[in-house]
Amino acid sequence: MTSKVEKREFVAKLEGVFATSQFVLIAHDKGLKALDVKDLRRKVKSSDGTYMVVKNTLAKIAVDGSSFRELERFLTGPTSVVYSNDPVSVSKAVAQFVKQNDKLEVKAAVMGGVLLDATAVQALSTLPSLDVLRGQLVGLCNAPAVSLIRVLRAPAEQIARLCSLRSKQK
Repeated sequence: MTSKVEKREFVAKLEGVFATSQFVLIAHDKGLKALDVKDLRRKVKSSDGTYMVVKNTLAKIAVDGSSFRELERFLTGPTSVVYSNDPVSVSKAVAQFVKQNDKLEVKAAVMGGVLLDATAVQALSTLPSLDVLRGQLVGLCNAPAVSLIRVLRAPAEQIARLCSLRSKQK
């Protein structure tokens, strides 16, 4: 990014990210190789997130005035931004990558206006994904209906068994 126009476009893009994302994570990627970055991008993208390397000065301009302002103090050194609307799956992808490669260091994240430290992001990565939670919720909603059907069906089954035994006896 050499021209002022490119820098303005990048800041506008970051402002858009901060305006529309529910989850933004800041990480330092000191010493990551190009293949490692490519692998991390792929993992983050497969979890419906986006990974980008940012210039701190431009990121500070973009974060100013957004709900992610608290991240400004972490914009030092070689900085990467990961953003998504599904915090759990992106946190899982980043945590999995960090286990394999210690050169990526999670600094902080903001989710729903709440600042999370690296430990909280790690804890977030252990939660079930949004799809799994939705499935569990549907299962919980269906459980009373299934139980009710069993209870209502039991007398009819007992009468049918009784009739079957009676017919076998005669």
